[in-house]
Amino acid sequence: MLWIAGSLLSVGCETEETTTRTDTFFCQTDLGSCGEVLVSVIAGATNTIEGAIYSLTLTEVAEALVSAVDRGVQVWIVYESDQVKDDMIDILQKGGVFLRADGNSAAMHHKFLVADGKVVANGSFNWTNNANYNNDENLQVIYSSDIASLFSVEFLRLWEAAVQ
Repeated sequence: MLWIAGSLLSVGCETEETTTRTDTFFCQTDLGSCGEVLVSVIAGATNTIEGAIYSLTLTEVAEALVSAVDRGVQVWIVYESDQVKDDMIDILQKGGVFLRADGNSAAMHHKFLVADGKVVANGSFNWTNNANYNNDENLQVIYSSDIASLFSVEFLRLWEAAVQ
């Protein structure tokens, strides 16, 4: 099934045999769209958010994570320490987000978020202004508890190895 939502190209696959649906977004198609999609996924979370990020400069994403905490959602983020700026860390820390810096000596290059153990946002899309407005990037939103559990296992590995 292929449909156009605004200027976004979204490809979904849903059959009776599976409960998986994937929406794919190409960020350069509609500037700012991937940030809006990610904020929407965050806004839809009701219980938990687990995220692993390489870089973060999009204030609206940081604010959406804090808003999730304000709604009672528990939010955990592992970030690449030499890529996420102090002002973003301050917003998240003051907003009650549980944070840890990546403990790996190599770059932690993940860009994923798991919402409520059933939705995954993942792709090349860094959570940055540059990615949102200048780069060719992609973001997939996957609706699958099975796939979300795989990402949650990877998140737990990162969290346990991270620096407190």
